[in-house]
Amino acid sequence: MLLNKLKAISLLANLEYRAVHRKKFFGIFWKFLNPLIFILIYTFVFSSLAGGSRGFIISTGILIISGISTTLNSSTKWVQEKLLNFKTGTDTFSLYFASKVYFNFLPIFYLLPVLIIIQRLVFNNDFKFTIQESTVIFFQTYLLICGTMLYCYLISIPSAIICKKFTDLEDLISHLVRIFTYLSPILWIAKTGNFLIDTIVQLINPFYFIFETLNFIIYRQYDFAIVSMITPILICFYCLLFYFKDKKYEKAILESLYL
Repeated sequence: MLLNKLKAISLLANLEYRAVHRKKFFGIFWKFLNPLIFILIYTFVFSSLAGGSRGFIISTGILIISGISTTLNSSTKWVQEKLLNFKTGTDTFSLYFASKVYFNFLPIFYLLPVLIIIQRLVFNNDFKFTIQESTVIFFQTYLLICGTMLYCYLISIPSAIICKKFTDLEDLISHLVRIFTYLSPILWIAKTGNFLIDTIVQLINPFYFIFETLNFIIYRQYDFAIVSMITPILICFYCLLFYFKDKKYEKAILESLYL
């Protein structure tokens, strides 16, 4: 059953890829080109120019935040009239929205091996990882990305429904995602030294824990901020209780389609 659902999600995502890029000469290549350019730029700036080892984690963090921001920004337009074609059968809405999330995160799965190679070639003088450690980091980061996809899935469906009812929220979500991006410990060190500021930022940013986890994976003996888990746990609880319990989101989507 699970394998069939994964195949359906992959099929829907592939169909969307073909639809979006069918008129482009290089096709889906452009979907991977933008994040790849960012990886190369951050690797160059934070290794060759600035020195040190931050370039690797910055590149990885930018890759993950791109999947988050693209998913949440696009989710504001997911609930459309064409969804009426998906209302028959079980799990059709969930498969459709899961394919949307997968569509936005797919380049990360292909580009992560590139990042690991860059880490081995450029940053290993600073990290001094063995091949075994790099392999472990590779799979741990994959698990983090899968968890991030699930988290975005839980958030994006309520966002899609609410934005259908209140269209002004489309702009608000894009601004919030941009703010949370700058408040995430990617371009800056996670701990500022000020306990109050650190705690406030960790509490108000629902994506902070993702990059805390990334720091924990890459840096040895990293002091993970448990407080950063409070907000995402509350958000997940809210989404599960008011949207996913008894598949309430299906009824909410159908009601939104007729607004």
